[in-house]
Amino acid sequence: HPWQLAVLQEDASMKDYWHDRMILVLGTTPSPWLPTSSVRTVYNHGHSYMLKFSLSVQLTNSIRHLYPHEVERGLQVYDVLNTPPGKEFRTSYPQATILGEPAYFGILNQSGEIHPPSLGSLRLNPFQLQDAADCIMLATLIQDDPDGQASFLQRTLIKISTLEETSMAASGMRWFEKFLSIVIEPLIGAQSNYGLLLGAHQQNIIVGLDEHGLPNRLYFRDCQGTGYSKLGYRLFSPHVASITPDNGNVLEDDIAHKLLGYYLIINTCFSTISQLARFCDLAETCLFDKLREFLLSLLNQNPNDPGFLHYLLYSSKILNKGNLKCTLEHLNENTLNDPFALYSPIDNPIYYRRTDHGFDHQL
Repeated sequence: HPWQLAVLQEDASMKDYWHDRMILVLGTTPSPWLPTSSVRTVYNHGHSYMLKFSLSVQLTNSIRHLYPHEVERGLQVYDVLNTPPGKEFRTSYPQATILGEPAYFGILNQSGEIHPPSLGSLRLNPFQLQDAADCIMLATLIQDDPDGQASFLQRTLIKISTLEETSMAASGMRWFEKFLSIVIEPLIGAQSNYGLLLGAHQQNIIVGLDEHGLPNRLYFRDCQGTGYSKLGYRLFSPHVASITPDNGNVLEDDIAHKLLGYYLIINTCFSTISQLARFCDLAETCLFDKLREFLLSLLNQNPNDPGFLHYLLYSSKILNKGNLKCTLEHLNENTLNDPFALYSPIDNPIYYRRTDHGFDHQL
């Protein structure tokens, strides 16, 4: 990465490597590599892999270095997806693709350890032959346009409304229903049926859109934060030796539910609901009702592990992450002793209250 090349050239621990020509600058490639939304991951439409690099700069909550345990987890997920239960997951959700990270590279320091600022990993690139313009990161899709024009989501909903001759409210609800079945269902199914915990916030979700603008594909990226519940440990550890209780990403169920609840529901679902309601003359409560109904339908399918769905539906409070606090206090999220110090409880708008006569939701 151009930024990281400059950093390594000034790195005192790399001085002898440059002097002895153990590191060489080979120049540029014939075809351009373009930054993706994360900046440190670059893309070339003619190559089978994207390249993700360490970047020695603080973005949001951490210095964006890769670390050995993270890139090893990328390899781990690639192996997991090729196990019998991993293949079953892929068959069960054919609309979903997890962008595997099957290899990494880096420079060893004088002690023979990988130097984190030099690390890079390879990420599968499924966007070579198809039109990548129809695949949009969720954060980009729902964000305001920086020039004050209609956002991606607004333009998409206007297109649906025009093509299908429906109101904006009807188009927004139809879009949200497809979003739930195409994007959210595989990510919850990964947890509830396979114990695979994917950090699915807005920046890690790429949505494929059909010719009308409705969601028809899910691409999940960034496997380095992936974890496993007790169910995942039981299913995958017999096939993948690196999944062990002491490697840091086999999580207690309670912790897994809180983290996934923030990333997938608050960050992803609630933000999408907010923007749909804003653009489509829909009340947020109508969309929350639809989300609650959808989650109850998944629960009624008797998943292998219903714990996360129970957390979402039957908790009057859920935990929300304080990204702004983290930034203002100059905290590095990746090195905090207690990551939950950044979290605080908020009212759960999809709470489904237990009663003596079954369940009765309460907003």
